[in-house]
Amino acid sequence: MVLQACGRELPAPQLDVRELGGEFALTDHRGHDFSLAGQGGRVFCLFFGFTACREVCPVTLSRLAASTRILSVTVDPQRETPQRTAEYHLALGGRAIGLTGDAEQIRAMAPACRAGFQRTEDQGEDYDMKHSSRAHLIDQKGRVRYLFSQEDPPKLLAGAAAQLL
Repeated sequence: MVLQACGRELPAPQLDVRELGGEFALTDHRGHDFSLAGQGGRVFCLFFGFTACREVCPVTLSRLAASTRILSVTVDPQRETPQRTAEYHLALGGRAIGLTGDAEQIRAMAPACRAGFQRTEDQGEDYDMKHSSRAHLIDQKGRVRYLFSQEDPPKLLAGAAAQLL
């Protein structure tokens, strides 16, 4: 499979198989319980970010939303309210599900998903979060098949997801 992007050909990405790191259970942006097992064999991208992010998250989530379903795990559960998370993710055309939990749940889950994050120097409520920007393409069996960077063009994302459908 060859993909066209920005007037040039891109080879279809090689899809490896990596385990995600196990089951997880969080709360979605509607306040419902959410688990990986409950996804019924769907293909999606898993991303760690937060709604107050000004650079990485809006660009990455927009690119992902053009190609596949997104599970977006917050790295800032202290400030993420269900209402704020719902508004943010619904603006992506219904292709994203915002996920949250308490800080301990998120900290425990992140390393298993090869995601990192750190709160910047604390200045009360005025702080920022540094976080990894890679998105994991997850297949119907809950395995990581590809890691996307924020520079990857939407055609590459779509081509990789299409290989799994």
